[in-house]
Amino acid sequence: MITFSTGPEHVRTVMDALKAVPVFDIGDLIGTRLPVVLEASDGATARDWHNWVESLPGVVCVDVAFVSFEEPECREPGSRNSSETCGRNTASEADAPPVVQFLPDME
Repeated sequence: MITFSTGPEHVRTVMDALKAVPVFDIGDLIGTRLPVVLEASDGATARDWHNWVESLPGVVCVDVAFVSFEEPECREPGSRNSSETCGRNTASEADAPPVVQFLPDME
């Protein structure tokens, strides 16, 4: 969740900047808060994007609400790249890209 300062002057600029970067999926602005999902290839990259968002004008805070390491897609035996088969995944969780979601507080 991105929290903006009370004035709307930087909101459009930040939203346009986020839309220009394909790793971000932005939600609808809720007052001064903007829910955002970031999909990064690893934790270091996610931190770099987090720091970049925090440095944008008008951004007061960036809260991380959820981090997920997704399993690779399951493939049936005999399909392309059948080393990753249902029930027997050879890839480690460390190989999966983290998905970081900046979500609204559920109060």
